[in-house]
Amino acid sequence: MKHQRHALKMDRYPVNANCFQPLRPARLVFLCLILLVGLTAASTALASEGATSDYTPGSFGDFTMNIIQPGLSVRENVMYLYGTVDDLPPAYGISSVKLEMTAWVDLVQAVWATKDFKLLGGRYFANINIPVGFSGELKQTVAPPLDAYSLKDTTSGLGDIQAVPFGLAWDMGDFHFMAAENIIIPTGVYDVNDAANMGRNYWGYDTLFGFTWLDPKRGHEVSFTAGYIFNQENDKTHYKTGDEFHLDYTLAQYLSEEVGLGLVGYYYKQTTADSGTGYDTFNANFDNRLGGYKSTGGAVGPAFLWAPKVGGRPLNLIAKWLWEYEGTNRFKGGAVYISAAMTF
Repeated sequence: MKHQRHALKMDRYPVNANCFQPLRPARLVFLCLILLVGLTAASTALASEGATSDYTPGSFGDFTMNIIQPGLSVRENVMYLYGTVDDLPPAYGISSVKLEMTAWVDLVQAVWATKDFKLLGGRYFANINIPVGFSGELKQTVAPPLDAYSLKDTTSGLGDIQAVPFGLAWDMGDFHFMAAENIIIPTGVYDVNDAANMGRNYWGYDTLFGFTWLDPKRGHEVSFTAGYIFNQENDKTHYKTGDEFHLDYTLAQYLSEEVGLGLVGYYYKQTTADSGTGYDTFNANFDNRLGGYKSTGGAVGPAFLWAPKVGGRPLNLIAKWLWEYEGTNRFKGGAVYISAAMTF
């Protein structure tokens, strides 16, 4: 292992094929898990869409976040997501409500970037992210004054695909910048009568900006990616989730050309209230105490990179875990990622 002050070759840094995840960096998502939950004593189906988001926690944040290599980069992610919601106010005839979610999701990401072709001084790139859930479970526990009961539902299949048709990347020495527009496409499996769904059944538009500082001699990295999501209304439930801000960040130290350690995290805040007739019905069942059902969240955790050469190219193997220390009106728990990426 080389001393960290020795120069690290730039082409050995990990591939950033996760830069533009489908995800909104907003509450938790079973990669786009949406809830339609029976919460009243009469078991009326309510669209609790404010408890999840198209932003997957930490999906934008790990090594060389905004350094986009020329050519085609592909990244495979296996994610385990888990969380609970237990801060809903009591509904009519119900003393407490608790939601529990676990999900295994496979996320395939690909980004293609030009080498010499530039617009506004930046290299053009495009990106696509395809999530597939192979095991998702939602459990609802309701405790009326005299008795308690729970319901459970499962889901799997294609989630909402996210795509960046237009993005620009600027490289200025040790400083790297990115701007892009991410489009969330409602392709996911969805049934308005199901409690758990892979899709959210509405379009979203996530405007992204990113910055990375990477010292190639000392191996220091500071990165962040910020996004603002504009959500459309779900035409099946007439529920419109409010707009969302998300920020993913990374502090990393490369110990050699093959090994890196990092601290990753995210901050999330819903900036506008949920609305629509679906929200009005949902809110009425809680005696109009939801107050727009705005969400906040935050997480932090470790990340590890190993980049051995395969066929003369670095294969970037990444593991990270995010522990959520904050979660209001959203699933609060954590996320584990195991990823592999390579540029061709």
